[in-house]
Amino acid sequence: MTSDEAFEFLKQEANQELKAVQEQGAAHLGRGNLAEARQALDHAEQVKGMLASLQDLKGRWKLLAVPAAPIQRHPRKRREYVRLEPGRRTPTADFYIPILRVLVEMGGRGPTKQALIRVGEILESRLTADDRLPLLSTPELRWRDTVSWARIDLKNMGYVSANSPRGIWEITPAGRVYLEKNQGKGLNQGK
Repeated sequence: MTSDEAFEFLKQEANQELKAVQEQGAAHLGRGNLAEARQALDHAEQVKGMLASLQDLKGRWKLLAVPAAPIQRHPRKRREYVRLEPGRRTPTADFYIPILRVLVEMGGRGPTKQALIRVGEILESRLTADDRLPLLSTPELRWRDTVSWARIDLKNMGYVSANSPRGIWEITPAGRVYLEKNQGKGLNQGK
């Protein structure tokens, strides 16, 4: 059954109900049963309202049923991403201790931008030439992107708070313990 057939069927049913109610109302009126005639009239008004709603719904349905014009998509150029060989970029784990150290220096928490700047200062002499280049996908410098990934690792390990407000990094008590245990062992700290 098509939508037009369905709406037509409902319209016929409503019209038959309306006709029957009007006949009942006329019969009650003819016998002098004014209360029953009034009830029939109220029922007839409700059916008329349903018919109007049905007509409105049919019009709205037709608007929805019109197939939308297909979205014109432009073919995307496939980018060639080349993974750097080991040693050309600073490993993510090398950023763990500097991030935690910076957060302690900042009193346990601080704005993302300030933390990034300070981590960059700490690692300035250790960043490779490739660390200082922008990524192919964005203008973000590789080392800054790596700091962001290192922070996510630290969050997943429970060393950086997952509940701090947006734009704020915060060290956890577990992060302080990890920093104390690993601070003197050099930069390359694994999980």
